[in-house]
Amino acid sequence: MSPAMSVRGMARAGLLGVAAVAVGSCAAYGGKPLAPVSAAIVQPATLEIGPPDAVIESIGVRFHGWACTSGTYGAMPRAIRIERLDAEGQVMDSAHGRLMLMRGRAARDCSVYDVPTDWPASAAGNVRICASESGQSCQVGAR
Repeated sequence: MSPAMSVRGMARAGLLGVAAVAVGSCAAYGGKPLAPVSAAIVQPATLEIGPPDAVIESIGVRFHGWACTSGTYGAMPRAIRIERLDAEGQVMDSAHGRLMLMRGRAARDCSVYDVPTDWPASAAGNVRICASESGQSCQVGAR
């Protein structure tokens, strides 16, 4: 696979899952370690959100993942919200990141998200992820 192959090209070729595994197991992210992630992903009808890598940075955890349109036409989300949850599932904190190149014109349009936080690495163990235009909390069970 050439380094110039886009996320959209990988999705069309059916290689997106393979690429995610390869990224997590090589020197991606400048050799920075990854934290284990337990993510509840709230999938809207118009978007498929992939599970993130949680990259341990000097100031916190950076969540990096992908999202692709599902082929259902409608308003395409342009942002990702990641919520840090406590043991009871209550939102302790949240962070947002933009989805770039989501045009909504193709049957399968893909993008990546990159959301930096100042959360400790242990926070990656319990997060909820959703598409968010308004900054509102992720709604559990929405699909």
